Amino acid sequence: MVTLFLFRGLRTFMVVLTFLLTFMLNSQLYAVDESTAKAAIGLRKGGISILDLSNLQQRGLTSLNTKLNDVELNGRKLIASDNTGGYVVNINPDTGQVKERLAIGNKTNLIARASGFYLVSYKDGIRVIKDGAPEITTITPERVPVASTGVQLQITGANFTQGNVARLDSVVLSTTFVSETTLTAALPDTSTNKAATHSVTVVSAEGAESNAVAFNVE
Repeated sequence: MVTLFLFRGLRTFMVVLTFLLTFMLNSQLYAVDESTAKAAIGLRKGGISILDLSNLQQRGLTSLNTKLNDVELNGRKLIASDNTGGYVVNINPDTGQVKERLAIGNKTNLIARASGFYLVSYKDGIRVIKDGAPEITTITPERVPVASTGVQLQITGANFTQGNVARLDSVVLSTTFVSETTLTAALPDTSTNKAATHSVTVVSAEGAESNAVAFNVE
């Protein structure tokens, strides 16, 4: 029994060691998103993987087939610079789908993120890229009883910036910016007068609108 236990322990250790050595020899850590406990790993030939830090599960996303220079990971968005082609690529880290490919200029290099913008250095200078539309993943609470008062919604998602406003159907709500991934919004008491299914969206100061999430009064 002791021998079997030691064998299994050694085998587990070797699996973990092999996993770690593979990353050390073939990969480079580019970015970590603390809010989701995920890391973006760049492979030597331009591939990108997401590493879930909570369980050390690796998931390959895509390959740029060129020299990968820098990566920024933020919630449901991953931005990667393509040095050879002069592009910045927007990838959904959940699906691996390339959302857009922006031509920046030859030898794209480092990416820095400021609220609502990406700054990308390349051979001839620095380009400023406006971030995409807000995205909602969840709202809390998702439902309330009829005649509820003083309801505060917590909206979780990505690409939130100062000046974003939440809407309940077409009604603009009093909205507080907490972080790039969190907003809070106060519901008027009149919105819970009767049972109904409403739509919650977030709109940026420039008019870009998020996906809609249902909110129920029951």
